[in-house]
Amino acid sequence: MASDTSSNPLLQPVQQGTAIEYYTALLDSMKATCVVVRLDAGGGRGKGVFATKSFQQGDVLWTERPLAAVQQLDSKLEVSTCSHCFKAVGTVEQHVGGKICCLINELADATEGDDLRQVQDRV
Repeated sequence: MASDTSSNPLLQPVQQGTAIEYYTALLDSMKATCVVVRLDAGGGRGKGVFATKSFQQGDVLWTERPLAAVQQLDSKLEVSTCSHCFKAVGTVEQHVGGKICCLINELADATEGDDLRQVQDRV
């Protein structure tokens, strides 16, 4: 069943006045007073975020929560992390032990004809 996208307001272009109000309210809610969003960055490049005052390297302009985040499968097998913030869960000893178990399992699955360097490359 095909959906009609013409009636979906999320898929419609945003009017310039509405977009400026949206970004202004968004930056105000984040207390980001040192930046401004311009809908025309010049030269047809579209939206851009511009500083409204000087800042030093390392200054935080604003922070926001990530829209999406994924832990890589390789590291998921070796390091347990919180699925919300991705901070490591457990002790260093547990993580090293997990890595050693992965190595032992990989070596146990290796056949006699495998070159040790090939096994190391898979790990």
